[in-house]
This record gives sequence, structure tokens and C-alpha cells, in this order.
Amino acid sequence: MNVGLVIGFVQDVKIKINYGVFLIAKIVTMSYLLKKINHIWPKYSRHAMKLMFMAIFLPWMALGFNEDRPHITNIQNILKHMPIEDRQDLESLFRQLMADGDFGYTLFGDKPLACSDFYVDLELGFLFTQETLNTFANLHKGWLVWQKYKSLFSSKTFVLLDYVTADYNIIGFVLYHKPKVETLYDTHQPLMNEVFGGPDRINSFLVFPTSVLELEVDRPLYYQALGLLLGYDEVSVKRFKDKYDLINAFISAPFAIDELNPKNKEAILSGLEDKKFNSFRSHNFREFKVPDKIKQLNDLSNNLKSIRLTQREEVLSPIKIPKYMGSAQDQEVKSKQKSYDKIREKLVEIYFSEQFLEIILSRLVS
Repeated sequence: MNVGLVIGFVQDVKIKINYGVFLIAKIVTMSYLLKKINHIWPKYSRHAMKLMFMAIFLPWMALGFNEDRPHITNIQNILKHMPIEDRQDLESLFRQLMADGDFGYTLFGDKPLACSDFYVDLELGFLFTQETLNTFANLHKGWLVWQKYKSLFSSKTFVLLDYVTADYNIIGFVLYHKPKVETLYDTHQPLMNEVFGGPDRINSFLVFPTSVLELEVDRPLYYQALGLLLGYDEVSVKRFKDKYDLINAFISAPFAIDELNPKNKEAILSGLEDKKFNSFRSHNFREFKVPDKIKQLNDLSNNLKSIRLTQREEVLSPIKIPKYMGSAQDQEVKSKQKSYDKIREKLVEIYFSEQFLEIILSRLVS
């Protein structure tokens, strides 16, 4: 018998025996582990599921977070190749918008729409300081630069509109959060349709100062719709509309206006000189009881005041605190104040950031 074959046969048998022993040991071990797993699974299943979730979904989430990178990179490239003077003018423009208060609250907070008008009567220039005139000149220069670049900063979330009056004494900007405005439009559709005629027509109203708008509806009704888009609550907006309905009524029939409080009296006298005010509807006027309406108008004025949107003490800040029309005791007003206070420090931090312009533009195109 060949000794080599015998040795080979013996080694083969040993290997098979060892493999068999290994399989048996593996089966026993797996059986033991399964028993242990069945025992401890109820205790730790939730943690195990968390680990599985993290292992499977975190890579996908990371990919999702990186979706904003192309926007940021693109903005960095645009700013990198932009002339230094243009970049400085844009930064100056957006710092002035940020300092106006409502702009930053809309861009980083929960306000749906902000209107920022900058006005100067150039015929009365001698009444302004040189600093004021320089500020307005820089604003106009920044607006001109923005016209060159604004097409590069399109957004799915925000719309930034701008306008200048024919005599260049008003430069205006309107920023609004598209999804929030669309939601408000849908919620108050009958009113919005009556005033604007359709959601696609909102922009055509917003790019003009209210004073020069030619409206097909009573001006107080427009104020009511605009107030809702600006983020005011329904109660405050209704008070505002009722107040100006009554002011219009007294303009048409200025009886006993001396009994009104000074602000209401001033508004009515001003309205008598301003032919843009709509006349009061005659069928309402027939039941117009002067003493009752005087009391109602005075009460509305007392419960509808301009309130600062903060519950903190006044501090030195480059950013103007937004105002809210309402009663200081209203829960809605207190809620708005808390909401703004949460982001107030963040806005100041952004204002002083060295990457200010990049932060603003990145948020604008988000």
C-alpha cells in the first residue's frame, strides 16, 4: 500500500472530522446566541432599532443636508468674481434692510411678509443732515447694483420685490415667504380674491406704495387683506378695517368730530383734504348714529395701538424692533413677542458677521 495515499487519506479524514466538529460547535453556539437574543431582545429592541435606523438612514440624511451646498458654493463663486465695489454696495443695501427690522424677521423668523420703504423728499433736502442724504444715496446705489445681480439669486421659498417711484424719493422692497403667503391666501380666499383677483396678481399690488395704488375695492378692505399677509391676527386686522371704515364715514359726514380723540380727528381732517379716500357708502350712512360711532371709533383706537414685538427691555441694537398693531393684553400679541425674542440675538449676530452678505443671500435662495 502506498504510504503517501494512506497519509493523505488520514489527513482528509481529520479535516472532515474537524470540519464536522466545527459545524456542530457553530450550531450549538448559534443556538445559544439565539436563546440569549430572544431573552434580551424585549429589553434592548428599541436601542437596536435606533442603531439600525442610524446605520441605514444617516447616509441618506447626510446626502439630503448636502443639497444646500451647491447653492452656497454658487453664491461664494458669484461673490468671488463680483467687483469689490459692487459687493460693498450690496452689503450696505442688505444691512439697511436688515436694520429695518421686518426684513430680518421675515427672512429668519415666522413673519410671512415684510414691506420696507425708504423715503426722502429731495425738495426739502436742506432739512436733512448730510448723513441722512448719504444713507439714501447709498441705498439708491445698492438698489442699482441689485438690478444687475438679482436674476442670479432665484428662490423657491422667498420672493424679493423692489420698486422706485418716478421721482426717486421712495425706494421700496417687499420680501415674502411664498409658502406662508400661499397658505394665508387659501385660508382667506374670499377676501383675497375680492382684493387681489387671484394669487398671481399679488405682486402687482405689492410693488407700489399703498398711497399711489388705484384699487377696485374700498381701501379698508385692502388694508384688511394686506394686514393678514403681513402676519397680523384676524381680530386686530378686523379692528383696523372697522377703524378706517368709520374714519371714511366721518370724512363723508364730518359731524361732531371735536368729540373724537386727537388722532382720529387729525385723520379725518387729513382725509377731507385727500381726495384719494373712498366715500362712505350711502346705504351705510342712513343708519349712521353719530354718538355711537364716535364711541366705537375712540374704543377701536384705544384697543389698536402700535406695539413693539418684544417683552425685553430696550437695548442698543442696530436692528429696529418690529411693530405690531393690536392690544398689549391680547394673547396673540404676547405670542408674537415671544417668537421674535427667540431670534432677536441671532439677527444681531448675523448683522455683525463678517460673512453677512453670504449668509443673507444663502438664506434668500434657500
